[in-house]
Amino acid sequence: MTFVLPSIGSGIIASPTAPAGLPSITNTYSVELDGTDDYIDCPTVTALNTGSAYSASLWLNYNSTNAIPISAGVGGSSRWYLHLVNSTTITYHMGPSAGTPYPGSGYPTWTISTLSASTWYHIAFVHDGTDVTLYLNGSSQGTKTGANTANNNFKGNFIGIGRYYAIPGTYNWDGLIDEVSLFDSALSASDISAMYNSGTPNDISSLNPVGWWRMGDNDGGTGTTITDQGSGGNDGTLTNGPTFSTNAPTAAPAFSNTYSVDFDGTDDYITSSATLGSTSVTTCTYSAWIKTSNTSSSMTFFSTYGAGSGSSIKELNLLRPTNENFYIIIKDNTSSYTNALAGSTTSGDTNICDDLWHHVAMVVDGTSWKIYIDGGDAAINASNTSNSSGPAFSGTSTVSFVGSTRQIYLGKNGIASSYFWDGKYDEVAFIRSALSDTQIRAIYNGGTPTSLSAYSPFQWLRMGDNDGGTGTTITDQGSGGNDGTLTNGPTFSTTVP
Repeated sequence: MTFVLPSIGSGIIASPTAPAGLPSITNTYSVELDGTDDYIDCPTVTALNTGSAYSASLWLNYNSTNAIPISAGVGGSSRWYLHLVNSTTITYHMGPSAGTPYPGSGYPTWTISTLSASTWYHIAFVHDGTDVTLYLNGSSQGTKTGANTANNNFKGNFIGIGRYYAIPGTYNWDGLIDEVSLFDSALSASDISAMYNSGTPNDISSLNPVGWWRMGDNDGGTGTTITDQGSGGNDGTLTNGPTFSTNAPTAAPAFSNTYSVDFDGTDDYITSSATLGSTSVTTCTYSAWIKTSNTSSSMTFFSTYGAGSGSSIKELNLLRPTNENFYIIIKDNTSSYTNALAGSTTSGDTNICDDLWHHVAMVVDGTSWKIYIDGGDAAINASNTSNSSGPAFSGTSTVSFVGSTRQIYLGKNGIASSYFWDGKYDEVAFIRSALSDTQIRAIYNGGTPTSLSAYSPFQWLRMGDNDGGTGTTITDQGSGGNDGTLTNGPTFSTTVP
């Protein structure tokens, strides 16, 4: 993910000038905490003991929720802290004096987009002297009013990263933390956006942090000291065994996507020049970008067919018009269709026949199946929808792509000339491993295709980008040498996701 940074404010309220942007910075390390007793202890950030406007920024990657990534303490009590309650809830707690909770009816609470484990997120909050605004990945999640008190600053004798000061050993952070920073000013929305930088931390020196802990990048990823790069000189100490990690937040590399292929829904399809490989495949991932406005016909955008033994994946259908269902149809070669896994995408998902680009992925891990729409689990309802004979699908059946003689077809049913795809198709890949939820979200990349090289695809058809958008061959960028052939006239298009 890349974009041009907007002009940003200096981070000081009513600043008359704005720097052109934030320079890039190398980010190699983060710190991993075990969720039991690990934390990073920092002395008092003196500059935050005065004034009423302040901001905080940090990058988080959790293993489990109900944890506190940062807090300030007075003696044995917490003065303020940020709390990731669960994957959809963040609260900010503030006490005007030790042991006194945030006044009023409750703590400021934000309901956010569902966060996922093992995924980096940028969290920031800004107190302007009266109200508190929370930001997630550079976007405001709303402002909470009435949070002002006589002591509404960052007062505290200690800053704790990854712990809850009031009750040590509870709500400890379980996961990774990186690039933690504190400011004695209310940063602007453009400042926060520039800090997020589409997923790549950058140099925030010009925003004048009073505390900036880079989690190993200025310490070589060794020792127990986290050198403060802010103005406060408040070095942190790794306490009870946190470890350095090279898993740090970075954006996907720049990627050029120029072409897609357009199918007419009548007889267009793509067939591969080779097969799935010499052995059966029991774990795999299929990934593609699709665009269709067809709401009246059943269509197939992926299928396999060929001689072989045992149960195998037959096809992946997008079915309309009664409801938007994906069907994985399993065929035992000794009989006709025997099983289908149906997954509706109408519950909680957008209409994918809306003539907009959507990313679709299917993951088989050897015992279970999932379909993802736009990076999210489509909440598949596993059920038999055809003949009940043959291998029943219960989430524990092992069904494979049968090997050497089974081919991939794109845009049609492999066994018959029917169910042709009506719409566009781009960045199609077959990967001989079961990718994780996090990896599928990374491929979705917020709606912009990114390179799949890191996943070692067996077949990766870029739909014209490596062929100049001409001819009838789609050169395979994967390891299998499975070039695709445009059959019956599919055309190249410059409409891409």
